Amino acid sequence: MNPKLKSQLSLVLVVIILLLVVIFPQEEIEVQETKVLPTENLVTLNESISKEEIDRIYIPDSYNSRIQVFDLEGNNLTSFGRHGRDNLSFSMPSDVLTIDEKIYVLDKGNSRIQVYDKNLTFLFSFGKSHLHWPLGFEEYNGTIYVANTYKSKVTSFYLNGTNKSSFGKRGMEAGQFRYISDVAINEDYIYVLDTDNNKIHVFDHEGNFSFGWGTYALNETGLRFPMGIELFNETVYISDPIKGRVKMYSLNSSEKGSFGNYGRGDEQFMFNSKIWEINNELYIADTLNNRIKVYSPNGTFLKMFGEFGRGAGQFRAPGAIRKFGVNNLINKTVNITNSSA
Repeated sequence: MNPKLKSQLSLVLVVIILLLVVIFPQEEIEVQETKVLPTENLVTLNESISKEEIDRIYIPDSYNSRIQVFDLEGNNLTSFGRHGRDNLSFSMPSDVLTIDEKIYVLDKGNSRIQVYDKNLTFLFSFGKSHLHWPLGFEEYNGTIYVANTYKSKVTSFYLNGTNKSSFGKRGMEAGQFRYISDVAINEDYIYVLDTDNNKIHVFDHEGNFSFGWGTYALNETGLRFPMGIELFNETVYISDPIKGRVKMYSLNSSEKGSFGNYGRGDEQFMFNSKIWEINNELYIADTLNNRIKVYSPNGTFLKMFGEFGRGAGQFRAPGAIRKFGVNNLINKTVNITNSSA
């Protein structure tokens, strides 16, 4: 073959490969799933366990691809995980559950759930064949409900990783979803946060739609791409990240107030994503400020911890950021946001 032609063909091949890397995100690489544990080796969470005092806080440090462990005062104790596709590795983890001294990590970029014991020893993983970049999950009565974001449905599993059921489909009508990001559950209902439809859909425990609320708007009554939900003390807490606030509703959708606004101050948020109720307090991932903020249930600021970085106790986008290939739901990357501080 003519050397010049051969060189041109090689150049074309390199360009094609680079285009494929950009167009198809690396998150779609297949991940090996481990075998689940038998059911008898896992204890179903009961009411007494669920109300125990928690003395460890597990925060998904998304862009550092690890889980950081803190005490109740915000002091860093340790961390585990690294970026990758194998066991003990994460790709943009987005949520964590502690169930009967086991730690369930929602490994968003690898489309799976990993399980560790209290000593941070890896046990097993599951969900790869059912999930696609999930952003949030919750446990109720021995079942884990996952906001299966890119499949626009709620997918459930038993604690041993066996798939149970799913409900929902893509759409804009009542009971339909566009990129759900989180779920919250009580004895009556499953509350689903429908991010791109800017709604909260409420289902019974059989997956039947019951009611819903929410609309896209910049005013006080509207929502703009809500990302986190928590139920506590007869109140529904919704993170409204574009406005930098947390909105509060009654269980039947009546507005009860809000707290926070957009910015870098102590009582401001920049893309607040996740909300976790821990020991009767609200821990909120202030994602683009790279910190965790703690509030009382009525919205009173209590404390905060964390800063931007890769070291112990430092964060790069704690909580959840939704990623569309090379694009983000938000227009700024974590590094750009901090370099402009």
